[in-house]
Amino acid sequence: MSLSIDFLTFLLNKAILSQYFWLPVIGLLHLSIFLILHNKKISMLGVLLSLLAWIAIGHPLIESIQNAGVDSFLELRAPDVREVIFWLYSNLGSTLPSLDYVMLWAAIAFIYTLFWTTLSILLRSKELFLFNKLCQSLCIIFLILWMPFISIAEKKSAFELASNQFNLTYAAFNSDDSEIKISSFSKGLPVFLYIGESTGSMHMQIYGYPRMTTPKLNLFLDQNQDNFIKVPNAWSTHTHTIPSLLDAFSVKEKQSKSSDIASIFQRTAHPLIPLLAKANIDTHIIANHVHDDFLSIVFDQAKTLVVPKIDHGSLDPFKELNTFDHEVLQQALAMLPSEKEIPRALYIFHSYAGHGDYESFIPPAFHNNVDDLFLDIPASAVMGNISFKDVDHIESYDSAVSYVDDNLVTSLNYIKELDSPMVFIYFPDHGESVYSRRGHDSSKFISEMAQIPLFVYFNDLAIKNNPDLFHLIQDRLRNNKFATLSQIPSLLSEVLGVEIVNQLTAESLIKCKIGLINCQDEFLLVREVTDNKSIVRTQTSQQLRSDMIDKTDSATDHYNLIREIDGLSDVGVCYHRSNTAAKAIRGLSVTNCLEFDVMVNNQDVDIYHPPAKKTGFTFETMMAIAQNRNATLWIDGKNIQASMECQALKNKLILYKAASTNFFIEFPSSVFDIEDKPEICINEIKMLGFSTSYYVPQAATECALDIKQGIDFNSSNSCEELQNRILWVAESGYFTDISFDYSAYEAVRAIKQSKDLRWNIWGIDINTASTLPLDTFHLIIPSNQDPNTL
Repeated sequence: MSLSIDFLTFLLNKAILSQYFWLPVIGLLHLSIFLILHNKKISMLGVLLSLLAWIAIGHPLIESIQNAGVDSFLELRAPDVREVIFWLYSNLGSTLPSLDYVMLWAAIAFIYTLFWTTLSILLRSKELFLFNKLCQSLCIIFLILWMPFISIAEKKSAFELASNQFNLTYAAFNSDDSEIKISSFSKGLPVFLYIGESTGSMHMQIYGYPRMTTPKLNLFLDQNQDNFIKVPNAWSTHTHTIPSLLDAFSVKEKQSKSSDIASIFQRTAHPLIPLLAKANIDTHIIANHVHDDFLSIVFDQAKTLVVPKIDHGSLDPFKELNTFDHEVLQQALAMLPSEKEIPRALYIFHSYAGHGDYESFIPPAFHNNVDDLFLDIPASAVMGNISFKDVDHIESYDSAVSYVDDNLVTSLNYIKELDSPMVFIYFPDHGESVYSRRGHDSSKFISEMAQIPLFVYFNDLAIKNNPDLFHLIQDRLRNNKFATLSQIPSLLSEVLGVEIVNQLTAESLIKCKIGLINCQDEFLLVREVTDNKSIVRTQTSQQLRSDMIDKTDSATDHYNLIREIDGLSDVGVCYHRSNTAAKAIRGLSVTNCLEFDVMVNNQDVDIYHPPAKKTGFTFETMMAIAQNRNATLWIDGKNIQASMECQALKNKLILYKAASTNFFIEFPSSVFDIEDKPEICINEIKMLGFSTSYYVPQAATECALDIKQGIDFNSSNSCEELQNRILWVAESGYFTDISFDYSAYEAVRAIKQSKDLRWNIWGIDINTASTLPLDTFHLIIPSNQDPNTL
């Protein structure tokens, strides 16, 4: 009885979670049938077009509304028509209802239609016909209009908070700073700060992206390695411009307890620029990016402020944004004094390239594809299950990144040739998720929205004037594990040579030096959503309060796990089923190990997981993505069980032996169950220095279940089969490893001979992974929910 109640509860929860999308679908279907019966075919066609439009954009729209917070509503204060259109386009298919939702609601729709059909038959009399028609009309209106209205009405508290948010934020950022003292040191250096827009490190070649998006930066780094610091693992603290830059240009007060945890808009902080002014350090800003009321809180006290204006009364409020970045950049560079001793100051250029629609903000010369990586690859091989697959959308964004590359190197070369010491710093406000078609919508967070590049460059005279400062920063940043935009004030104050001190306590307000381990906020991202807080965690097992909604995605959790076990274990953490280009690229942005499925067809090695069909994602494309990354590639050989298939795979491995890649080949359980056994081939692969693993059969899971149920190991047929198989594997010498589902863990460790082999597991929850005796394992594959899965 309890099982059926649990099942009904499960169905009910499914229905409630997706009702705001599906009830209008049913209502529109009902309306179309209603119009057909009343011979209104033209109106019916309009309804069907509305239904198609709702199916296309309804789910991402409803999900955005349900997850909308204060930050989302603030984006609507001065909406740009172009930006709204781009949001609708870029979010097409970004989220779709899963198959179980579809099946459940198909059953509900069938019952609903059956009910009204039966009722119409019963109410055929003239007296009851009008009553039936009225009831149907009211029901249709309720489904189509009332349910979406309810989903919006639920956001009343968030909307009300957003309407008064500027006043709250202004007060929070303008608390009394009379007790703050600024100490200035003589060896500080002037800074030219380049603020980017929507530029993710996952799309930059200099950070390992497999496309030619940053050729000039790559060359500049090669030629200036002694001056240039590429900071690994930098993250923004929001996915929208306003909160990210509010955080990056303010010194926040320490939160005294977890109940004080608030979004960037809500917490008490001191704008950095007026604090610098107390130390006679001026700030000069030239921007190709609008600064609205919120950004004025941290930027308006700059000595120089040249910013495009927002025309709130216009249909196109951002019409002043009609100049390309490279033109405004020349103005920003020209504001640097020409004398040999440039005064210690902060010079800021705020760019716009990278914002969607991507090609609208870059010159036509950069509209070409950066390379031909995706030229002959089907869209499904690139984007997986994403609907409305548009590889041109990705191409446009990568072209924008190449334009950013050009402007960055123009700036760097200018700073390099100055006759005065100068430090160049670059970071963008946030990243962008084009492979998932989510843009930088905070309501649908995914790792690349927050993964950002961060560069620091000291020209020769800057190093000469302050070599200790350069080497101190260099040592910290090159080994950085996790830096965020909340640490930018520490970097700027350190380079400029100031210390911000509370005179009452004699303590520095900036206690965290950028690049130090465990020196970040408790959470990566905090958003006010209705009466709750939406949270992105920085630890896999982080405990959340009842009023917190966990919005941490799988990729970010993989990164969190790797940081947590860093230094404790050498176990590799792999990204599961990386069978699309997008998933492989995202996986390598957070881990150094990919697992993917291989099928050999004649001499071709294709990547897909049967029974799914071949997509055109080949081994060669995977190597174009992964080579030179010092990555481990876990190859799940789905049909590598005969000599011919094994030899074909081995030939591919030999081609890429020198590609800084560690191959781990998992052979199926049936590898020796056929006549054409591949013993020689497996040994040859092993002699190449690659790991060979035996896929432990289903008997292991059955044995573990028997053990759990109290059945003696020696009395279990499954355990006997498993023990014989592992004994054979250990004695054969063909394999270096065994791999098995986490559900089989108890059975495998009960067998003495298994300890002669390295262990590898998959199917483990990310929170459980960190509790394992990790030194026992070679590689582990946590479960993931990636939008580009196939």
